[in-house]
Amino acid sequence: MAGGTDPWASAMAEVEDAQQRDAGLWAKCFAEADGEESRAKAAYIKTRVDQLVPKPATGYCPNCNYELLLKADACPNCKAIFDHDSSWAPTEKPQAAAQPRKISTTQGESGSGMPAEAKSAPAGFKWWLWVPIALVVAFFLFPHIAYSPAQRAAISARADCERVFPLERGGKCESVYNDVLRRHSGN
Repeated sequence: MAGGTDPWASAMAEVEDAQQRDAGLWAKCFAEADGEESRAKAAYIKTRVDQLVPKPATGYCPNCNYELLLKADACPNCKAIFDHDSSWAPTEKPQAAAQPRKISTTQGESGSGMPAEAKSAPAGFKWWLWVPIALVVAFFLFPHIAYSPAQRAAISARADCERVFPLERGGKCESVYNDVLRRHSGN
């Protein structure tokens, strides 16, 4: 790093010296700035500072695989409390296919502050399977819910009447509906 340990000074010195600057990064920043050199320099400096500043060490919660700092005392996602002196602490790599443990509000059986595992819920009613089955059965068991042919003919006749006589809703069109319904019903 040129210019000492300050990442801003180093990035500033780099952008001013064409021999030191990263050609690929400069080309990208210059293109994004639409050829405007001052904007390209600002983008280059910002990107280089982001690259030069050391990132804090991150890890994963052993309970829910949430990404967090390795030195974290608790997980912000699942609220697990860590004990850095034991194995219950953030790990460097995520757990493979981890099943999150249910956290109880009380301390575990050992009283160590580690989360106690709650009993998992028994396999319950699978509503997503039974509701469609019940609807299909209801559709086939109760066909009288649908309109009868007489009702369909009467509804069609009323709709035709309302199209022909748009202002005559009610009286005349209702009598057409009732006449067609009586005729098709056989009364």
